[in-house]
Amino acid sequence: MDPQAAAAQTAEAAAAALHAATAAAAAAQETAAQRAATAELQAATAELQAASGTAAQEAAAAAQAATAAAQRTAAAQESLKAEVRQMVAAQLAQARNAPAPAPRAPKLPPPEIFTGASSERGNVDQWLFLVETYLTTNGFVDPKVQVATAAAYLRGPALAWWRNCVQTDTKPATLAEFGITLKANFQPINSIEAARDRLANMRQTGTVRSFATALRNAALEIPNIQDDEVTDRFIRGLKPATQREVRMRTPVSFAHAAEMAERFDSMMYHHSRRPTPFASAPGPQPMELGAVMHNRQPTNRGSWDRSAPPSERSNNRTQLDRPKLTPELRQQLLRDGKCFYCRKTGHLAIRCPERRQNPPQH
Repeated sequence: MDPQAAAAQTAEAAAAALHAATAAAAAAQETAAQRAATAELQAATAELQAASGTAAQEAAAAAQAATAAAQRTAAAQESLKAEVRQMVAAQLAQARNAPAPAPRAPKLPPPEIFTGASSERGNVDQWLFLVETYLTTNGFVDPKVQVATAAAYLRGPALAWWRNCVQTDTKPATLAEFGITLKANFQPINSIEAARDRLANMRQTGTVRSFATALRNAALEIPNIQDDEVTDRFIRGLKPATQREVRMRTPVSFAHAAEMAERFDSMMYHHSRRPTPFASAPGPQPMELGAVMHNRQPTNRGSWDRSAPPSERSNNRTQLDRPKLTPELRQQLLRDGKCFYCRKTGHLAIRCPERRQNPPQH
């Protein structure tokens, strides 16, 4: 064989072997790459699965934690509600058992100015009483403040007296000392005697009510005067007829005597001044129940003449059945509040329905 040909064949064989080796190497490389890619894919898949499992676990754990937190929050809210209910119940029980608050005293207006003039000197006690009431009601409890506040309502001679007390350092230390010193300087020495004289000389000239009011005001100027003394002075000052009536009833107090006197005064004096249908008629007056209501004379049988009309006979029998109105009976009817005509309660003789039904015959 030609050496060249043999070399050529050898070269071709070598080239073929090289090609086959290259192809085998390429195939091997491709297989290795595929295996590596597959391995990487599998590893990625495993990692993804692991990550998914971890995320799911974390999500489940988070959900459980949120549920637990919600449960704790609900429990806390229920506990808070229970505490609030307990507090409200305790406050309600305390409010029911607590004593009612004392009513707040209203603030009084300040007292009037006191000048110490002669026209005011009879009212020193009254002014001091108003000052003390004003200070106590408005909460002035400090003695110095009480004295300074009372002095602030002084003017004229009274203010000059207080100024002298300040300048000479002889100011009263308490309100009681202030009142004693003020009365010593401005209250008349015989004020009580003068008040007693006025009380003893008072007489009723108008209505009982006006007289009782004036006498009560005069009695208030006398310290420690007893109710029985005021009652006695009141009865002594009444009009004679009213005085007799009140004395017969023996009142137990001044208020009782004033009530009885006013009732009697209203009945006897005010109603008697009103015009009546009988004012111009001759003969007996309406209050004189003992007067003869008819000019017929009774028969021997003790009844009126049967020749009179039935209405007159009924009137005569009614009048005959009533006892004569004596002074004692009059007083008794007055005490019982009964009519002088029919002897019943609820009206006066001037308005008696029986008298209207049976008018007197003239």
